[in-house]
Amino acid sequence: MSEKNKKEEVKKVFIALDQEDMVTLESIRLDKDPEEALEFVLKTIYPRVEKKAPCLGQQGMGIRR
Repeated sequence: MSEKNKKEEVKKVFIALDQEDMVTLESIRLDKDPEEALEFVLKTIYPRVEKKAPCLGQQGMGIRR
């Protein structure tokens, strides 16, 4: 593996979405609503990712809440 590839290595996190989350995601896709998409990521996805990836620490992904 080259030095560049080592630096760009990304951790993978798998999360489960319930039926309500899937409906919201489909709504965002159909409406193409960027505000709803951001809200979904910040309120639904990010908290789950943060729990699964403790290596993110206090700074998280640089997202301010």
